[in-house]
Amino acid sequence: MNRLTLILTSLALSASLLPTPVSAQAGPQTCVDSCITLCATDPDSPDCPDPPNEEGCNAQCGIAPPTTPPETSVGAPAPTPPPADVPRTLQNPLGTSDLRQVIGNIVRALLGFAGAGALLMFVWGGFQFMMAAGNPKNVEKGKLTLIWATVGLVVIFSAYTLLDTLIKALSG
Repeated sequence: MNRLTLILTSLALSASLLPTPVSAQAGPQTCVDSCITLCATDPDSPDCPDPPNEEGCNAQCGIAPPTTPPETSVGAPAPTPPPADVPRTLQNPLGTSDLRQVIGNIVRALLGFAGAGALLMFVWGGFQFMMAAGNPKNVEKGKLTLIWATVGLVVIFSAYTLLDTLIKALSG
C-alpha cells in the first residue's frame, strides 16, 4: 500500500511537469490582416483607417512602424574618447582593502554554506529515519546521519568561536 501511494504520487508529479498544448491567440498581426482584408473589400467602411493601407492598419492596431537604423558610411570617424583630465576610478567590490576583513568575509560565507549543508543533512537523516519502515538497520542509519550532522555543526561553530575569541584577545 505504501509503495503504491509513492508510485501514484510520483506519476502525478511527473505528469504535472509535462508540457501542455496552448491554443494560439489572436495577436496584433491578426488585427492588421483583418484590417487589410476589410479595407480591400470595403474601403469606405467606418472601421477602415485613413489611409486605407498597411501603414494605416498598423497605426489602428497599435503597431509601431518599423524603424531602420541610421546609415553609416564606411569612412565614418570613430567616436571621440573622453578627455584625459577626467579622473577614472574603479570601485572596490569587496568593500574593504584590509586582507583580514576579506578573509573574515570569506569565512562567514563558508559558514553559511556549512549551515546550509547541515540543514540538508538533517533533512536527509530525517528522511532516512522516516522511510526506515521499522527496519532497525535503516533507523540506525538515519540516527547516525542526524548525530553526525549535529557533531559537524558543533565542531565548525566551536572552531569559529574559539578562533574569533583568540584573534580578538591577541589584537585587542
